[in-house]
Order: sequence, then C-alpha cells, then structure tokens
Amino acid sequence: MFHQFLHANSDALAIWLTSSTVLAVLIYRSIHYGCWRAVRAFLADEGGASYALPYLMTFPIYLLTVCLVVQSTMIMLVKIGTMHAAHMAARSAIVWRSGTPDSDLANLVLANEKARQSAAVTMTPFSSGLESHRNVFQFDMVAKIRSVVAVPGSYVYDGLYRQLVGNTNAGSRVLKPTYVRAKYQYAAAMTDVTFESHVNEFSKPIIVRVNHRMPIYIPGVGRILGTRHWGGRFYYRDVESVATLPLETPESPDLQLGIGYDSTLL
Repeated sequence: MFHQFLHANSDALAIWLTSSTVLAVLIYRSIHYGCWRAVRAFLADEGGASYALPYLMTFPIYLLTVCLVVQSTMIMLVKIGTMHAAHMAARSAIVWRSGTPDSDLANLVLANEKARQSAAVTMTPFSSGLESHRNVFQFDMVAKIRSVVAVPGSYVYDGLYRQLVGNTNAGSRVLKPTYVRAKYQYAAAMTDVTFESHVNEFSKPIIVRVNHRMPIYIPGVGRILGTRHWGGRFYYRDVESVATLPLETPESPDLQLGIGYDSTLL
C-alpha cells in the first residue's frame, strides 16, 4: 500500500518534500542569520530602504513555496482518502458480487453501484463543500446527474453528522446547513469506481480502482500541481488508488450458500 502511495503521487510527494525542506531552511536562516540591525535601521530611517530590496525580491519565492507546501499536503490527504475508499469499495463489491440476482450482469451492475456509493461516503470528509468548487463538474452531465441523485443521501449523511457532533460545543459551532450536504454531493459526483477484475468465483481477485477529482484550492500553484479544465476557469487534479481483495463467492455450482430465505417472514 505504501509503495502504491509513492508510485501514484511521486510528483506531488517530491514537490511536497522539496518545498517543505526549502521552507524549513528559509525559516532557519531567517531566525539564525537575519540581520536584525538592518531591519531596525529600515524602520527608523529611510536610509535603510535599500535593505528592503532583497526581501521584496525573495518574498514571491517564499510565498510560492508556502503555497506548494499547503496544496501538496492537501493532495496527500486526498490520496489517503482514496486509498481508504478503494478498500471500502472493494469490500462492498465483495458482498454484493457474491449475491444471487437473476443474472451475472445484474450482479456486476449492482456490485458496481454499491461500491461507488461506499467510495462516495468514504470520500465525503476529503471532498470540498465550497460552492465555487462545484464548477469542477458543472460541465460534466454524468457527474451532475450523480450529484442530483445523491441529494436524498446527503440529507441522511448530514443528519447522522449532526447527531455525532451536535452534542459538543465545538461541533455545534461548525455546523452549517448546507456545507456537509455539499461535500457529500461533490464526493458522489466526482468519485469514479471501476472494476479491473471481476470474475465471480471463489477466491478470485477483485480489483477496484477509485478516482477522485479534487479541485486545486490555491490557483497560483494550479499550473504546477493541477490540470487546467477545458472550461478554462479552474484547475483540478485526479487522485486515484487501487485495492485488490479476494472474492468470497461460495464454491457451490450455483454460487449460492444453499440456505433458503423467505422474505415474507419479516
């Protein structure tokens, strides 16, 4: 899993490590080697204005380094979310892939739907709830339909969230009427789940790939860490993970456990 994390995000991880190191060195040098006399001279007399020129020249580089650290850290967090979402989607697919619908195709469609739902719920804490970031999928008809279909589920998720944090003072202060629902709808719209291996046999591997399109929160570093949307107004980055788990389909000829079930009993 750690190898997959490094391989799938080598560029973002390299930028995060480099920018963090540069930022740490700059802070260290500014504390230990800063010319505080020059700063005092600049504040006391205009004759020290020439000392401000190096600060003005290096400040944009310093600011860009800080932005790279912040945005690349966000990408790492979303990557952790997709790794967890891929595992949960695979677990959900195993349960529903081993079901007994009318046909194998219906079984596969049902498993894919449940896996995508599981991945969306898992990615909700890592998704954006900002109204401006909904532009990422406003041009994608499939994603827009997904967001609309997810509206009822967003109310359920928001209700459960409120029950969880509503009894605490900190949780009550951060509760917003639409923010949590918007995060759920964004996750449902921009999280894709695909099966790369789905043979419905005992112990066969099921490979699930989860892709989440996250918006770039800091536009200034979008050219470095993101991709410009064809609409031309924002940047995004696709973050994905793959999970491989064995199926738990029964070994019987009809792929059933052999235990009858009468739905009219309940």
